[in-house]
Amino acid sequence: ERIQSLQTTHTSDSGLMFLAGEAFYALEQLQEAVMAFEAGLELNPSKKGQLFNLGRALQALGRDEQALLVFNHMQKRPEASFQTRGLFGAGLSQLNLGKEQTARNLFVRSLQLDPTFDRARYRLSLLLLHQDPAESLSMLETILARDPLHHGSAYNRALALRNLGRSQQATKAMAHYRRILEGRSRIALLRERWAVAPLDIELMLELGRVHRELGAIAEALRWYSRGGLAAPTDPRPAVESVRTLLVVGRRAEAIELVKRLQGTAAAIQAQQLLESSKSPPATDKPTTEDH
Repeated sequence: ERIQSLQTTHTSDSGLMFLAGEAFYALEQLQEAVMAFEAGLELNPSKKGQLFNLGRALQALGRDEQALLVFNHMQKRPEASFQTRGLFGAGLSQLNLGKEQTARNLFVRSLQLDPTFDRARYRLSLLLLHQDPAESLSMLETILARDPLHHGSAYNRALALRNLGRSQQATKAMAHYRRILEGRSRIALLRERWAVAPLDIELMLELGRVHRELGAIAEALRWYSRGGLAAPTDPRPAVESVRTLLVVGRRAEAIELVKRLQGTAAAIQAQQLLESSKSPPATDKPTTEDH
């Protein structure tokens, strides 16, 4: 209601119309989103080719031919980021229209423009799941390396392994997928509690631990960093950061962090953790060879 009220009182403000479109899209009020986006474009046609979510809203409404017009305009923009998403969006619409090969080509072109654009990589991996499970598996593992909590990739990785006849690995992969689902649920609950108590160090430590157990190391370290800022005299966030780096084999970074912690409350525990993680010295095996 607030959005609609602002639209009524600021009918010539294109920026407000675009913001309203994004808000309606986020609320899944798709028809209202399309109307707001189109009203904004009437006021400011220069934004044509920049409204990815207009195309997505049209897709969700089953209006793929119109969505293709939006995505084609995006492909004509000079910015690579718009072109990348325009190709991806067009691929989704072509897929909806039953043109799988055309969709595949568009996803490939999107990845050629931006090899890190994993939304296109994921869709392409699904198309290859049965036809080329080895390539699909490689793509899914690339996505999971960047986003260990991507549950769709984890699930389809198990299917790709099954399609390759690697049944034991597929079973383990499916179990890992279930752990990701459980972990994501746990994270969602913890984040809800943290939103109410943003200085609760125990919640931040637990969020760091859950992310670490799921292999989301960057996110785990971010939570420990937040904890350190919220409770600068508590040694646990820094110690857990050291532990996390050691767990994933980033020993050099752990050593640097321990050096920076000298003189703090975490220094002794961090140093002890570092010392306890040292590999035993290599010993020469006895030999019976003559020299």
